[in-house]
Amino acid sequence: DADIRALVKRFQKEEIPLSVFIIDMDWHITKTGNQCSGWTGFSWNKELFPDPPDLLSWLHQNNLSVALNLHPAEGVHPHEDQYPILAANMGIDPASRQPVKFDITDPRFARGYFETLLHPMQKDGVDFWWIDWQQGHLSGIPSLDPLWWLNHLHYQDLGSNPTKRPAILSRWGGPGSHRYPIGFSGDTLISWASLALQPFYTSSAANVAYGWWSHDIGGHMIGRENAELYTRWVQYGLLSPILRLHSTKDKKLHHLPWGFDEATLK
Repeated sequence: DADIRALVKRFQKEEIPLSVFIIDMDWHITKTGNQCSGWTGFSWNKELFPDPPDLLSWLHQNNLSVALNLHPAEGVHPHEDQYPILAANMGIDPASRQPVKFDITDPRFARGYFETLLHPMQKDGVDFWWIDWQQGHLSGIPSLDPLWWLNHLHYQDLGSNPTKRPAILSRWGGPGSHRYPIGFSGDTLISWASLALQPFYTSSAANVAYGWWSHDIGGHMIGRENAELYTRWVQYGLLSPILRLHSTKDKKLHHLPWGFDEATLK
């Protein structure tokens, strides 16, 4: 909580505009104490975020839209705040502590996924969701990529609120994906070769009408940062449909405009 507030204030001090603040996966509980790896989560980590509604309200007061990261594939485990309600609705005895399997093609699960897990957080101030790493072919309907269906349902769910413009951040879920998300190209490497490939990705996305496209500006992982590479990547991001700074969690990575030197910041 304190880190996020300080970061937003630093952007304001440097007069660098921000429109959206996305909180990556550590917003939720990651040390679960059960068979869930912590990659999936639907409950705030109260040690890091003691008052989530207050933080979300503060971000809105600073003219920021807010999104949270979701990796829902592991289902809903008993450490989650809403587990008892969802388990009971799915016909599982909460006392059994049996996980609720993720199956977005099951209408009953899909209803609980949105109404029980996500809507309370949206009511608290979460504007949209970053749906991360769910693509594949394992779903309750043969040949249906679960990411495509998640994108569809998330977009329709947010679109049901007439006061909100529906938006999601997601990966490519197959043909037709351009209808819904702001896209991103996955975990880019921190290298000149990786940067050189990004324009090809963006133009290729446009060929299938996927116009709202973004990259992990600066590169996501595995490489050595330097000031010029970062500067050129930001310049390219400025000419992209979406400019989004992001990297893996690594203390050696900066990815902030003031992380190098005064010339790079200017």
